[in-house]
Amino acid sequence: MNEPWWVGIEAVHQDMVLVHGFEQPDMPGHRGIEAWKLETGEELWRNEETTFWFCYGERVYSYRTLFERRVGYAFELRSGTVVETFENGIEELFPVRKLAVEEAGDDQLQFPEPVQADRLPGGLQSFLEREVGNKEVVGGTEYLAAGPYLIMNYHVRSRNSTPESLKLDNHLAIIDTKEGVRLFADVVSRESSAPVPDSFFVRAGFLYFIKDQRTLSALELPGLSDEVSS
Repeated sequence: MNEPWWVGIEAVHQDMVLVHGFEQPDMPGHRGIEAWKLETGEELWRNEETTFWFCYGERVYSYRTLFERRVGYAFELRSGTVVETFENGIEELFPVRKLAVEEAGDDQLQFPEPVQADRLPGGLQSFLEREVGNKEVVGGTEYLAAGPYLIMNYHVRSRNSTPESLKLDNHLAIIDTKEGVRLFADVVSRESSAPVPDSFFVRAGFLYFIKDQRTLSALELPGLSDEVSS
């Protein structure tokens, strides 16, 4: 790949793997799509301007964020040709997105998203402020609301960090918003050279993360696994 480090897998669809880059190396926002053939490792096409959203059938759907709206695009899966543009916004694609999730068969899988403009929606902002406090966050905060739980991770400078050599600790916290208490907090990685996005995910009532870049860890979220299975 042209960029061997700041990339991630968006999806594996049929015999293709879709890979993303980032808006900036120190920010978690995804940007760009590369489409690779799984059997051969051949890159079939790329688009640098849009952000991947989902795959369905023979199409890859993406979007660009403009000042007042998001413009949607449908690419042909194997050629990358734009077959349809949604200039008025992506809302009309919501039913297609729902079908894609249902057919994928894993709508229990949840990923974090970046906090926009340093504020959480609804009544969650106070929990974020209480958790982060006066810490200087580097690279923004990611969060996931799952049932009554607010899960967030953020990076702060390590003790050994210097202006010449940035080192960051990645903090993960679980807050029970119903009871107003923090259930779990840990530093899941130390002295990283840059913020690490997508540090955790939730599936079927369990929170998964990698501790110190080597240990896959799973925490059960009380009551959520029963709610999912029912």
